[in-house]
Amino acid sequence: MAENSVSYSQFSMYLNCPKKWEQEYVLNKRVFTQSIHTIFGTAMHEVLQNYLTVMYDQTAKKADEIDVSADLRSRMAILYKEAADKTGHFSTAEELHEFWLDGVNILDYFKSKRSVYFSSRHHELLGIETALDVPLNKNLKFRGFIDVVIKDKRDGTIQIIDLKTSTRGWNKWQKADKTKTAQLLLYKEFYAKQFDVDVDLIHVDYIILRRKISEDYDFPMKRIQTFSPASGKPSRNKVGASLLEFIDVAFNDDGTYNLETEHIAKAHSGCKYCKYKTDPDICPVAKRIKK
Repeated sequence: MAENSVSYSQFSMYLNCPKKWEQEYVLNKRVFTQSIHTIFGTAMHEVLQNYLTVMYDQTAKKADEIDVSADLRSRMAILYKEAADKTGHFSTAEELHEFWLDGVNILDYFKSKRSVYFSSRHHELLGIETALDVPLNKNLKFRGFIDVVIKDKRDGTIQIIDLKTSTRGWNKWQKADKTKTAQLLLYKEFYAKQFDVDVDLIHVDYIILRRKISEDYDFPMKRIQTFSPASGKPSRNKVGASLLEFIDVAFNDDGTYNLETEHIAKAHSGCKYCKYKTDPDICPVAKRIKK
């Protein structure tokens, strides 16, 4: 991500911990590392997006003819090889097979319930990986990609969908995490601006693909979980105000990073996964602000 642009990933990192954001973006220490989870997530996105493209551009019957299990296996193998060639092996054949089987279970469930989540009747596909590129303050742009955009031709409403792979789905705390749900609120606001659409015609949904199903629940657990965060004007205004505050504090008027601001670490549950947690020069425990 260029210095004169802002993404949801960058913004959410700042909200969770300004110090980590400073290290990763201002000091350019961020390094993207692949894992079995990122390989699986990317492959699942590609398989489902290809299925939906065929379904809307051709027919549902044609989409159902796709061997999605083989497609997933092929995409995972290609993605893993590309990553391993660069960084070395980070998974095993057994683990890759387990994740593939989990994906097959998700895809089987998706195909059996497809009409619950996606209807081809009266609907059209407006975009897959739709790019957002919207001007902000201080010579900056908001940039991002929307997984799926669908229009209901009957009333003109638009559905913005973000696909998420998850081990066991989102719990009530994850759904209540405003930093987590800010993504689709920003996408809704900026899609409306970029494509000159009435923002009130846009609905947003997370479609969460569960790899694992708990057997001890009182009711059958679905492989696919949907969640529609509150995205009315008050909710969007709160996220928008946070974004403007981030821009005001973190950037100069020309869009470059503000090197004069002191960014303080926030203490929260994610600290245990942070690579800076044991470095007292970067992130002293005594100076962390409780979130």
